[in-house]
Amino acid sequence: MTGLFLFVLISSFMDHSKAAVKPWVTLDPDWKKIFRGSSVTLTCNSKYTGWEIQDYKWYKDNEPMYVNQRTLTIDSAKMRDNGNYQCETTDSERSDHVRLDVSDGLLILQAPVAVYEGDTLTMQCLGRNKYFEKDSSFYKYEKRLSSTGSVLRLQNVNSKMSGQYKCTRERATILSYKKEDAWTSLSVSDLFSVPVIKLVQSPVKEGGDMTLSCDTALAPPRQDTGLRFAFYRDERTVQDFSVSTIYSVLSTQLGHSGYYTCDVRTPSGGVMKRSNMLYIHIHELFKSPELQISPSQMVLEGEDVSLQCVTTSNTGARLLYTFYRDSQAVQGATADSRYLIPQAGQEHSGDYMCSVQSTDERVMKTSTDGNLLVQKLFNSPELQISPSQMVLEGEDIRLQCVTTSNTGARLLYTFYRDSQAIQGATADSSYIITQAGEENTGDYKCSVQSMGGNIQRNSTDLHILVQTGTDQPQIELRPEMVLLGGEVVLLCESRNGSLPIHYRFYHDGTLIGNRTVHEKKAAELTLTNSSLTMAGPYYCDSGNEVSSQTQLSNIISLHVMDFDLSLSEECPMPQLMPGDDEGETSTLHLRAISPTPPEEIPLPEEHSQTTPPPEMNRGQDILQAIHSFEQTQVKILRQQMQQNCQINIQVRRLTSVLSQMNNLILRLTTATEAQNQATNRNQALQTHAINDLTQAISAIGARLLLKLPIQSGFTSGTSTPAASSTLSTPPRRG
Repeated sequence: MTGLFLFVLISSFMDHSKAAVKPWVTLDPDWKKIFRGSSVTLTCNSKYTGWEIQDYKWYKDNEPMYVNQRTLTIDSAKMRDNGNYQCETTDSERSDHVRLDVSDGLLILQAPVAVYEGDTLTMQCLGRNKYFEKDSSFYKYEKRLSSTGSVLRLQNVNSKMSGQYKCTRERATILSYKKEDAWTSLSVSDLFSVPVIKLVQSPVKEGGDMTLSCDTALAPPRQDTGLRFAFYRDERTVQDFSVSTIYSVLSTQLGHSGYYTCDVRTPSGGVMKRSNMLYIHIHELFKSPELQISPSQMVLEGEDVSLQCVTTSNTGARLLYTFYRDSQAVQGATADSRYLIPQAGQEHSGDYMCSVQSTDERVMKTSTDGNLLVQKLFNSPELQISPSQMVLEGEDIRLQCVTTSNTGARLLYTFYRDSQAIQGATADSSYIITQAGEENTGDYKCSVQSMGGNIQRNSTDLHILVQTGTDQPQIELRPEMVLLGGEVVLLCESRNGSLPIHYRFYHDGTLIGNRTVHEKKAAELTLTNSSLTMAGPYYCDSGNEVSSQTQLSNIISLHVMDFDLSLSEECPMPQLMPGDDEGETSTLHLRAISPTPPEEIPLPEEHSQTTPPPEMNRGQDILQAIHSFEQTQVKILRQQMQQNCQINIQVRRLTSVLSQMNNLILRLTTATEAQNQATNRNQALQTHAINDLTQAISAIGARLLLKLPIQSGFTSGTSTPAASSTLSTPPRRG
């Protein structure tokens, strides 16, 4: 239904527009005065753009001429053809009349039928015959005009050039020359009407849209002229010349109020006209806001502050309010014109302002700045420590939390060590540590708060270091028993004591190394390529910068094992078999070297007056037990060596016999089997020996002149006769 109504409305508008278009008459040639007998064609011009075929009607002096065509031709003008000519079409009104004058005189002044502002005007002084001179003179109201020949051309004519014009020209007669003259009237028509500036809608509210139009009408014959339009407010250009007849402002502000005009001109600027003046008043939507702060612009910490954005609306429009501190929004656009700051703190100090805007966000106004100053209730505290931040163990320490109050308010104090409260919120601004120990070392701070607890400030952290001497260190060997040439690591550590801690390592009372550690860990000293002289007691001492007295550790002993072959023991040889070398004997020597427990462990001179710790006496007992244990193991090794000696003699004997056998391959096979059996029996003995000496016993076998390895055992713990009885029958060597 709406579409149908719109179509009817547009169709009606189009019909009305077609009816309003007036045709116009033109002449060819374009002279409104001609000589009798001349030819002229009149044309009915129209801007009709429809699809219907148009019918034309012509009128002369308001009388129909019964000519139904667009052109009217007069081939040989007669005096009766003088008159006013008009035309009309099927869908138009009658055109303006055009005057055609037919002259029977000797001289005429020809001018165009229609002359418009900005045109170039051409007039011709035309004689009927050839007896006229070539040059003519032109006049406007008896004022001579500059011309050339019989033609007058005037550029960019305007309405002031309308009037009576004449020309004079001499004609040759039988006896002399006679001056002839001719007159014509000229009317310069408006190219377009004086523009009218209009406001499309009224009134205009602040934030609303405003549209101005600059209306003018071109003369029908000049409808194709492209005009340019410009708009001004209070004589200042707001829109420069363009083809647009519209000036629009979106979201108008109060500053858009003023006197508006428009100019219309041709593209060349030859014709320009100004419109009437139109005053436009923009109706204010609401007043600029005012920011009100209560109770005042200077308050104390903890007080509540209220900010009110006050404005008045002339239209009752719904408004939105925004509050800012230091140009940053603190409360977004809401319908609440108040902003509350409960228990204001120093961080709320700053420059505040508010803005008010319409719900469509087209209009926004801001208040002037208002400064809010929140004064401190008390200053940030300072933690003072006496006698100093570095004290010795056992000294008293006093911590004082110092601040100043601007109001004399009662304050509460809290003390912290490593962020843990050690004294709750009390009115006492001091905290005392009596007989400080290492556990009191840490980062301390204090906080001050108001009675309500809503305002609190902390001091900066201060580090307190309680320096303590070292306690008795513990020494450790890794391992405690090592083979000759092995590596040993000594570890010495005091569990307590201020860093750095200095450690010294001793062997049999001789300083062998020192270390300094800067963190809570053991000091390490590595002994490489151990020798028999490195066996014996070890201990360490520790100390730091707090005390000049060092602490002595426990004592621990290092055992270095070595096995050697010499010629100190003799193994009797049985009767030689055929092929053995006479006088050949096998002599095996064994020596087990171990530290002999000393009756007293030597101490360095600085420790000579120090009572050895109980661990030192226990160390001597341990060495005695180790020595007894080693003697037992040596006996076992001797028995094993005797057995191996017998095995070697028998193998040598067997080898001599087998070398005489013819079948070498069979003998070698038999010998290999015998060797494997001997190896298996010896491995049964190894399961009862200590794992740490397996490598050592294997090394002994490698030193034998014979290539059969010697198998021996070293039993951890106390040895028994049963351990020796497990030796099997000596194997044979293949």
